[in-house]
Amino acid sequence: MKNEILLQPIILCGGFGSRLWPLSKKSLPKQFLKIIDGKSLFELTLDRLKHLNNCREPIIISSKKYKFKIEDILLKKNIKAKLIFEPIAKNTGAAIFFSSYLSKDNDFLLIMPSDHFIPDVSKFKKIINFSLKQINKDNWMIFGVKPKKPSEDYGHIKIDYNKIIKKDNENIIYKIDKFVEKPNLAVAKKYYLSKKFLFNSGIFLVNREKALSSIKFYAKDLYLTCEDVLKSLEPKILEKSISLETCAFKKIPSISIDKAVIEKENNILCSLFNTSWDDIGSWDSYFEIINGKFNKNVNSVEIDGQNKVLTSRDRMIATVGVDNLLVIDTQDTTLITKKNNSKNLKKLVETLVKKTSPYVENIFYEERPWGSFEILFDSKFCKVKKIVVFSGKRLSLQYHKRRSEHWFIVSGIADIHIDGKEFSLKAGESTDVKRGSKHYLANTYHQDLIIIEIQLGDYFGEDDIIRLDDPYNRE
Repeated sequence: MKNEILLQPIILCGGFGSRLWPLSKKSLPKQFLKIIDGKSLFELTLDRLKHLNNCREPIIISSKKYKFKIEDILLKKNIKAKLIFEPIAKNTGAAIFFSSYLSKDNDFLLIMPSDHFIPDVSKFKKIINFSLKQINKDNWMIFGVKPKKPSEDYGHIKIDYNKIIKKDNENIIYKIDKFVEKPNLAVAKKYYLSKKFLFNSGIFLVNREKALSSIKFYAKDLYLTCEDVLKSLEPKILEKSISLETCAFKKIPSISIDKAVIEKENNILCSLFNTSWDDIGSWDSYFEIINGKFNKNVNSVEIDGQNKVLTSRDRMIATVGVDNLLVIDTQDTTLITKKNNSKNLKKLVETLVKKTSPYVENIFYEERPWGSFEILFDSKFCKVKKIVVFSGKRLSLQYHKRRSEHWFIVSGIADIHIDGKEFSLKAGESTDVKRGSKHYLANTYHQDLIIIEIQLGDYFGEDDIIRLDDPYNRE
């Protein structure tokens, strides 16, 4: 009978990845960075699903700010999915409630973060298939990872190696003795030395009805406030893409599923995730696993020291007589920190968030549904952008109150509309857009369109864009 029940993958695609700041930022968090041989961790998560049997289309829950990014990736990979977009982050408790509620009755849910690195896809498939055969409708199943070193970044699972539920030549499932959510480092060291604890990978397997009943029993306030949000959206819940835009959303408590349910639930099994796994949750793990694949042309030299350097720019980074440092250089930020210092880095980012620092976002680069732009120069009187428009995309019809623009075509062909006039420009040609002119440009050709935009005026903020016709229905 279990073989007749489909597996419902759920991908949790929110999160900031603050311990990989400043490369990972709110505008482009780590799950979307192409750091593994030209692919992002989110793309690799989608690829793993292709190897599982009896799978439904995935449910992906994320922030509305990543809507167009996710839709573009799904389109390019020809993957269909049900999408749920939250207006503000409310942690994994709410995300798992919404995605569970919108799943089919009696399905088993495979709940996965979008930012894990699991290179052995074949082994991943075997672990999931084995676990699915052993679980029943009354259990939660956590996937536990053997720690390589002490860490306070993960929940810990205490297991009794004598309490084996099921095993074969490769896989094993234990009954859990205790679940501890992110102990401090001193306690984590004791747990590591005891060899009785596993890391909680953040991957769960659970029956839909069990997930909802556990949330209702252990976190009733979470259950009821999330339910209120869905009541106001009832006619839309069968749609492929759902935006949870409602005032009731603010009332939802921000709590992880671990604290809301897992720490309190008695009926939990643990499947040993006995294959290579990492969430690349720190710069130390990044350099250990990725080994600089994000940018293979790093210009760095060091004398009398052992450091790790990453730059996303074509500039030289040199270190002399210093040791044990991580140097991360991006277009708008340079981070220098000791190795194995991710806890304090997280505190730093939390401080920047509280101060509403613009450096939590990506100041010089931004992705849009039509492509992207990069700021090359910014002063009081002038701003210069490199704009990339993807094939088949166009910008909104818009005008500006406080700036004029000059467009120079670098490559591709631009179809241009200015005050009702339409014309095309090719590489080497240019045109002017006066302040107040209604305009847009489009790329109807197969190659990317690249232009240099020079803005002149007394204000260059993105809020000086008055959209009259937006094909992407942005606010």
